[in-house]
Amino acid sequence: MNLKNKKIFSRIAAGVMTVAMAITLLPGTMKTVNAAEPVTSASLDVNLYKRADVYAPNTTFEFEVTNLTAEQAKATNGGKDLKPPFKNAPAGAVKPGTIELAPAAEDLTETSISKKLTFTLVADKFTTEGIGTYRYKVKQKEGTYEGIKYDVGERYLDVTVATDGTNFYIASASLVLYQEDGQLVKSGAFVNTYGVNKPDTENPVPKPDGTVNDLVISKTVTGNYGERDKKFIFEITINGAEGEWYNLEGQPAIKKGTAARIELKHGDTVKIYGLTENDTYTIKELEADDYKTTFETKLNGTNKAGGSGNIKTATGTIDAGTSLQTQEVAFTNDRTGSATGFASSYGPYALMVVLAGAVAFVLFRKKRAEY
Repeated sequence: MNLKNKKIFSRIAAGVMTVAMAITLLPGTMKTVNAAEPVTSASLDVNLYKRADVYAPNTTFEFEVTNLTAEQAKATNGGKDLKPPFKNAPAGAVKPGTIELAPAAEDLTETSISKKLTFTLVADKFTTEGIGTYRYKVKQKEGTYEGIKYDVGERYLDVTVATDGTNFYIASASLVLYQEDGQLVKSGAFVNTYGVNKPDTENPVPKPDGTVNDLVISKTVTGNYGERDKKFIFEITINGAEGEWYNLEGQPAIKKGTAARIELKHGDTVKIYGLTENDTYTIKELEADDYKTTFETKLNGTNKAGGSGNIKTATGTIDAGTSLQTQEVAFTNDRTGSATGFASSYGPYALMVVLAGAVAFVLFRKKRAEY
């Protein structure tokens, strides 16, 4: 190859390299490997099933986390290790949150409420331990709120640590539920119930279990002088757990310890939903002094011992059972009389009215005669 051809070839090669370099700088042609993004938390649903028309309880669900050694972790995994292998889980590296519930109008007609539980991971406690799988046992604390059945089944949180070649980081955090056959599956939600049995495929709609019940107030007017169309006023106070609301049918909620007023005429009833065992009530009838008032307390249609009286204030305590309990306080207002009785009771007043009218008539005529 002569000198002239060598120069031409060199120029062509340089041009090709220049074009190639330019192409590599065009947008979208360079493949960038992003640095690993560490995981900082894990989450799990917490569900509460209840009856429609019952307010949610005013309570907090709490959780506890226990760090497991490598051997304890293997034991929960049917004696088998994982990849990366189990290592002793550092204490205090997983911080569980809490779930707070409170009565709310938007949840009243719902049969289930779902909240997200978050576990915060303390990164430096893991990265100092290096590559491995760290297992934690997660449980819900069993509370004492009346009517709630707590899901106290165990879940396991697996945290895995990896490296990007320079630093260790949390690569994943997932909750698993150990099964008897040795298989690990993704953990289901914690499922709590309030006044109902846990739904299943055969009973998808929660059924009452007898721990959250109803109170009914009814009104009957008797007697030949009883006013069937008159509305009688009642004052209702319910005392239960702090912050509880009770669903008063067709009216604003009754709040624990706060008096509410209703009006009932002959044949009317009203229902109050969401009372638990040992909740107490006071029902007082107002402005019925010209009636003899009695009441009976019935539980599921049967008279309850000690539940009747001839006074205008009824007090009682809610009972629990194995199915829905409906407690009724039935008020009867009676005003009975006869013509003789009416004359003896109201005759003097009527006579006074007649006499007053007669005097006024005489005076009026006398005054006209003077003119």
